[in-house]
Amino acid sequence: MLSASFIAVLNMSITASIVIIIVLFARLLLKGAPKIFSYALWAVVLFRLICPISFTSELSLMHVLEAPVAENGKIEYVSFITDGSDIPSITISSNDIGRVADRITKPSLKDFSETEAFDFPVSGIAALWVSGAAVMLIFNIIQLVRLSRKLIGATPLRENIYLADHISTPFVLGVIRPKIYLPSSASAAERTYIILHEKHHILRGDNIIKLFAFAAMCLHWFNPLVWIAFVLAGKDMEMSCDEAVLKQVDTDIRADYSSTLLHFSTGKKVIIGTPLAFGEGDTKERIKNIMKYRKPTFKIIALALVMCIGFTACLSANPQIGKDQSDLSEIAIKTIDLSAETGVGVDLAYESEDLIIFYGNIGLFGYDLNKKEILFAVDLMKAVGVEGSIQGSRGTSVEVSVDGKTIVVSDYDAEDEIRRKTCYIDVSELTYSIAEYEPLSDVFERDTAKGYIYPGVRLEQVKYIADGNEWVIFGNN
Repeated sequence: MLSASFIAVLNMSITASIVIIIVLFARLLLKGAPKIFSYALWAVVLFRLICPISFTSELSLMHVLEAPVAENGKIEYVSFITDGSDIPSITISSNDIGRVADRITKPSLKDFSETEAFDFPVSGIAALWVSGAAVMLIFNIIQLVRLSRKLIGATPLRENIYLADHISTPFVLGVIRPKIYLPSSASAAERTYIILHEKHHILRGDNIIKLFAFAAMCLHWFNPLVWIAFVLAGKDMEMSCDEAVLKQVDTDIRADYSSTLLHFSTGKKVIIGTPLAFGEGDTKERIKNIMKYRKPTFKIIALALVMCIGFTACLSANPQIGKDQSDLSEIAIKTIDLSAETGVGVDLAYESEDLIIFYGNIGLFGYDLNKKEILFAVDLMKAVGVEGSIQGSRGTSVEVSVDGKTIVVSDYDAEDEIRRKTCYIDVSELTYSIAEYEPLSDVFERDTAKGYIYPGVRLEQVKYIADGNEWVIFGNN
């Protein structure tokens, strides 16, 4: 769906914007280091712009900046409901309860009526987004076609290098078999420096990187930070390539090399952003960098390398839920046969005006009484290794705090009074952890419940009954 695609790109763009700001700061720290390190940092920005998913890590800087916890590898700042509703969908229907693990979100139990849904005419803005991307793509294709016409009759010099009469600046054209085009007016000495520069672009794969960068800019054209990143990354790319040329030549060629750049800067540049052709730009800053160039010391290189790797790793990773916390979907019920018998019964463990928590040998469930939806479904076998409610002397013990925010599930041997494994569930965050058993300071007293669970013979008959009202938990109300 177009609207869903736009929301996905918007979330990626927000994440990338944070990364861009941090990279801008990192570039200042790397100001005295070789430009290859600044250029390398833009790789994490490109990754964030074109890849919607990533791994999680405690070291993620996104966690420090309080980004939303990643679900399914994605960070979602805004959401979109395909049915047009303004409430985030966490519904688990009786016919599709097997998908509970994939549909768990993070509702707040403080107020079930509150929502953080993204509320604006998504379809119209999504259409505008696609139109903008299409305009950019068409414009650059036209520029590429015009440029290709100028290259008709270009004379081969050697290998993949060509001389052309109707261009005023050198550039690389192509992806699979890139070609280097030089102005016919270039002298032999100028050609030497230019060819070294352009060959290093190709060797490093800059022509391919430029294509991905252009694709990212088309997707995120509405984000001004992406345009800034595109321009600055291009500068770092060119300056790092200049430094590579200076490093390859034993003699000091800074003056001659700068003179060459200055000579070609008077010509008309190739349109910046053309995906398959890119030339040289920002001559003033490049010349200043060339004239200041000195062979870096080992200490500077080592420090810059550590900083570059550290920033890349921390910015590539999504925040994880926590050191001792795991997503509740890991122990969620995968499939339930609604025609199956309820077995030994179903026990009500917690009750409020908004929420009930109950369990049995079918699993542990949270149910929103207002929305008439199951909020979570936990497989007790996965949680503590014992299926169901109390069966004989050995079974599952379930305790819920008075506020309904914490559930303690234990593999409990009543005969020996041993708890072999205890799972702590954070209901408000939908996370869990395995730890030593510690009794809750304030436990919900089941005797105070106004309602009760009517198990029925089959799961589709399970009801919650209170104050003359009833809810069919696994069926249609």
